[in-house]
Amino acid sequence: MSGFLKKKLLKIIIPLCILCTIFALGLFFGLNSWDKNLYVQWSPSKGRRVAGEGSSAEILSLSSDQLIQKASSTLFSKNQIIREDNKMAFYLGNFLAPDPNLKEHRFICQIFSLVEFSFSAIGINFSGEEGLMVIQSPCNMESTDLLGPFWIPHQEILVHPDRKSFELPEQETFIRFYNVSIILTDSWFLKSVRFFNESSEDNEFLVRFTPGSENPYFELSLKTVEPIDETTIL
Repeated sequence: MSGFLKKKLLKIIIPLCILCTIFALGLFFGLNSWDKNLYVQWSPSKGRRVAGEGSSAEILSLSSDQLIQKASSTLFSKNQIIREDNKMAFYLGNFLAPDPNLKEHRFICQIFSLVEFSFSAIGINFSGEEGLMVIQSPCNMESTDLLGPFWIPHQEILVHPDRKSFELPEQETFIRFYNVSIILTDSWFLKSVRFFNESSEDNEFLVRFTPGSENPYFELSLKTVEPIDETTIL
C-alpha cells in the first residue's frame, strides 16, 4: 500500500475512532445521569420481582411525579395489619427508588433510615384543624416485598385517650395525636409517608395520598370489639 493511501486511511480512521469514543462515553454518562432521570434498575434478590416493579433489570425513565405515583401504588399493593398481645402492627408494600448518592436504584429503607406516617381522622377535628395521628419509626424492611412491621400500642392509646403522645422504646417508635378525640375516631386514613435520615432532613422522599373511591388508600382502626382492661396493659 502506497504512503498516500495510508495517509488517506489514517485521516478517516482517526476521526472515526474519536467519534466512537465520544459516543460511548456519552451513552455511559447518560445512563447514569441523575439530572436526566434515567436509571438502570437493579435488584439484590437476583431476579425476584418486587411488589409493583417489573423485571429486575429494566431501564426506567421516571420524572419526580411518576416516581411518587409508582411508589404510592406499590405501598398499597401488599398492605396488612396484625395484632399481637396489646399492640398492633401494619405492613406496606416495599419499593425501589433512585439513590441520589450512588445514582442507582435501591430499596427505600436502604436509602432512608427513618419513616414518618401521617394518618388523618376524616371528619374529626377541633376548631377547624384537621385531626392527625403521626407515627415515627425506623424504616423497617421485612423482605423485598414488605415494609414493616410498624408497631402501635393501640390498647394503651384507648385506655388513655386524653394523652397525646405515646412511645414504644424497644421499637424506637413515637406516636403523637393532634386536634382529635381518640374516642370519637373510628378510622384513620394514611395521608402521607415521609422517608428521611436524621442526619440530613433536607434529603427526603414524600408520598401524599388522597382517600377516595377512585384512589388507593390505607385505612387503620385502633378500636377493638373486646372490652379493654387497664390492668392488662404492659
